[in-house]
Amino acid sequence: MTKMEKRHFVLEQKKHSPENHIYLLYQEVYKEKEYNEEKLKKTFEKEKFVRILPTIKNQLYRALLASMRDYHRKSNIDFIIRNELTEIDILIKKKLYIQALKKCNSVKKIIDKHERFTYYMEVILKETELKFYTQKNKEFVNQISRSITTARSVGRSYYLYAYQKLMLFRTQSMLWNGSTFDDINYNPTREKKMETVRSAYYFNLHHSLLYFVQTKDFSSALGVSDELIDLMENNPHEFDDNPEQKVDVWYACGMAYLFNGERLKFDKIIENIETLYSDNQRIEIRKKERLLDLKLQQILAIGRGEEELEELREKVNKHSKEFSNYYTQKFWDTLSSIYLKKNEYRESLKCNYNLLIYKKTLRATHYYIRATLREVYLYYVQGKHTVFESRYKSVFRSSLPLSEQERSLLKNLKNDEKVSAFKAYLLRKKKT
Repeated sequence: MTKMEKRHFVLEQKKHSPENHIYLLYQEVYKEKEYNEEKLKKTFEKEKFVRILPTIKNQLYRALLASMRDYHRKSNIDFIIRNELTEIDILIKKKLYIQALKKCNSVKKIIDKHERFTYYMEVILKETELKFYTQKNKEFVNQISRSITTARSVGRSYYLYAYQKLMLFRTQSMLWNGSTFDDINYNPTREKKMETVRSAYYFNLHHSLLYFVQTKDFSSALGVSDELIDLMENNPHEFDDNPEQKVDVWYACGMAYLFNGERLKFDKIIENIETLYSDNQRIEIRKKERLLDLKLQQILAIGRGEEELEELREKVNKHSKEFSNYYTQKFWDTLSSIYLKKNEYRESLKCNYNLLIYKKTLRATHYYIRATLREVYLYYVQGKHTVFESRYKSVFRSSLPLSEQERSLLKNLKNDEKVSAFKAYLLRKKKT
């Protein structure tokens, strides 16, 4: 809970009685970092309610939910619509049909504006039922025909929205598990643009951006990024309640701006991510991961921001246990590549070692392979021939899925040939 949510709960409980069982239990639980039931029983051993502690805990849980529901009742479009629908139901039960119809008309405007299609269908049904009670038969026949036409339109819009969102979830989960767009066999650029349904259009743009960034078509990604940013700025209510989505979109847009030389737009993305605040620890970690990645990619790609390099390396070292294995491997890979580019071989080898000690995962296989090849190269250029020979042999004996190009580069390096080509290959990004 946030500080404001806690304050709201305390004020609500004090209105009833500052000494009620729920509030007393809340105070004790709030003091402790970890829940300890035995300690609670000792604290309240003189109180009668300790005999029914499970019941009191359940009451506290319900009170907390009720308090947060009350606190957020006007902070979210969905909460507002649900409250309006509840009020319509109450009016219908009281047989106040005219007032309920007026409320249906007002809530439809909110639903229309924010494209909450599931609620729209519910309102159409309520409205039709109300008009059945209040209108003559002939008028109702015309009205029901209009309602059916509206429902078809809303249904098509909802289908477009749901389809695009589901496809985006599918693509993101497959990319997360190491697939590429060739494996997914879905090209969003072939889909029809859906400007008529803003939310479906947004998901299609997001999908297209993922596709362009994944396939390194950064020039096409630039136009999509500009459209996405405009859409987010013109419809802030769609994203205020979803900071995780904001971070993901900004991150992908940042990659597009970085590789197209749009420095001002890239700096704005960095600023947006830095100033975004969330109480959710998982989203905060996600924010740190994306921010670190963008800053490191900037140094590697264009050499800008090198003055922050040691500070960024310290952050990776300090927070590596918080980050996902994939991003930690990605950070050490990028750091090692930066030092390799600067010919600081010892520092590159240290970062490379931190990458190699991580458990191999399907999603990060390409980082592990590149780290193994980089290690062989670094021992070679430092003249550590004994270690080089040992690592060279172990690579060929291992079951690493090396490509023909990688095997050829290793053989040339063994024969003191094409050393610069090996370095160029290591510095070229295999996968974004």
